[in-house]
Amino acid sequence: MNKSSINKIVILLFVSLLAFSSCKTSKEARRAKRAEKAKTTSTEEQSAKRVLQELKKNAFAYKGLEVKRINFSFDKGGKKINFKASLTSQYDEFMDITVIKLLPIARAKLTPEDVSVISYFQNGYYQGDYDLVSEMTGATVDYNMAQTVFTGAIMSLGNLDPKDYECTIEDSTYVLKSQKALDISQANELIGDAQFDLYIYVNAFDFSLKQVKVIDEENNRELSVSYTSYIKIGGHRMPDRINLRADNKGEIIKAQIIMNKISFSNKVDSSFKISDKYKKLN
Repeated sequence: MNKSSINKIVILLFVSLLAFSSCKTSKEARRAKRAEKAKTTSTEEQSAKRVLQELKKNAFAYKGLEVKRINFSFDKGGKKINFKASLTSQYDEFMDITVIKLLPIARAKLTPEDVSVISYFQNGYYQGDYDLVSEMTGATVDYNMAQTVFTGAIMSLGNLDPKDYECTIEDSTYVLKSQKALDISQANELIGDAQFDLYIYVNAFDFSLKQVKVIDEENNRELSVSYTSYIKIGGHRMPDRINLRADNKGEIIKAQIIMNKISFSNKVDSSFKISDKYKKLN
């Protein structure tokens, strides 16, 4: 598999992971009342501590998850590609993704230990660690990071100390900004010693996560993930529309993800298997 082909597959698969977040209310009158109150409440009263506590309390969690249809558009430098995908995931164990363009073109399985990708077009497979994903996305990626973005559980990114964040209110949205640059502890030679500013945007109506933005000013890089629409299924609330924008030194990648036919269970299994007929790709 050449680098361009791997690039398309891996970025596509990584983008399809970016989903799911926290809860929100359904009463419009209550929403309007809370929003108005948020506009007039002091920053001191609505502190970073309270916002982070509410995010943790409302965070979406699952055991077994199946998404039978994921539609998303991918735009890199004006070149647009549309894909479909399906997803099966057991929390903390694996993510099994099939990518479809009329017919299945690739399948990937992510686990805490490694990444496996089958390219049906090239009749081959890649199997290894997360360095390739990190190289393609321009950011350090591992299973925990991917799953954190996937679930919208921002608190799982690490020990988010309220003392390290300043909290302001903008248009009925709480904005938490890191007051000091964050070290990415698992950064490797692909990333170096980069430090990032973290911005967390929280809906003042219900403390649902609206957007996460990571900015590396020194290296002119920025990544934002926006949760724009939510649905309720069997007592679970989760976003079904996700927008991604990555700017790596002026090279901009945009993606929109729309999920349908979602179900939950206590246990799901993965049928992913690399057959002997596939050759290993470098």
